[in-house]
Amino acid sequence: MIRLDASADRDQKLRIRAARHAAAEQKRLHAQLRMALAAGGFVVHYQPVLHLQNSALWGAEALIRLVHRRRGLIAPGQFIPSAARSTLMNEIGGFVLAEACRQAALWPASWSVSVNIEARQLDDGYLPGQIAAALGAAALAPARLIIELNETALPGLSNAALACLRAMAAQGIRLALDDFGAGLPSLTALRDLPFSIVKLDRRLTAGLPDLMPEMILVRSAIEAGHALNLTVIAKHVESGKQAHCLRALGCDAGQGHWFYPALPPAELRSLHRL
Repeated sequence: MIRLDASADRDQKLRIRAARHAAAEQKRLHAQLRMALAAGGFVVHYQPVLHLQNSALWGAEALIRLVHRRRGLIAPGQFIPSAARSTLMNEIGGFVLAEACRQAALWPASWSVSVNIEARQLDDGYLPGQIAAALGAAALAPARLIIELNETALPGLSNAALACLRAMAAQGIRLALDDFGAGLPSLTALRDLPFSIVKLDRRLTAGLPDLMPEMILVRSAIEAGHALNLTVIAKHVESGKQAHCLRALGCDAGQGHWFYPALPPAELRSLHRL
């Protein structure tokens, strides 16, 4: 009994130590992100999205990078989840919107730019003003801006968030459902909310063209999207075989390293001259 109590006590101390370490890391990261916002420590790169039928450039997705003096460019997956739990997300989101719209104004008028948002941004009340300011400063048509929301955010959306999505669509901004997985909640949202684009979940497309169950699921997702008059985009296209299969299945557009990685602004603009 004494041995069990000692073991439980040791486990409790380890959990407390781990929690303190996690809290300290969160605080350190927040300080680093705030410093980056103040000192120009973020850059935005753009991953091209191509029409699958003719390989013409359709637009690009804006992807933020944190500039680290030793580690180079840090991808958003390593800091956005932390930022999304704080008010920093509003400031970072505003920066990306402003940069994305400013760059898109330099592109051909047929290209769109898409910006990812977190569900928290829909609730905090800053997003409509940030979008209006970014579009106005860049003199960019609302229809050239696409706002992407991840499918996982759908079940928890508040009434205020739903109203914000509908207001953006009413202004002519296009909405995209990211990581679309053809599940019932997603299909219901596509019926009830003003999305005009879906981006297929990489788990659906990763097995193409070799796995028949994935082939059936992707075909069903594309057909469901088209039945609702939505543009269907495949993300994470990593091979020529995958691109060919998606094209044959009727997918409208694709992005991924098979085509291009995320590019600095000048490199993206140079594609117009190819």
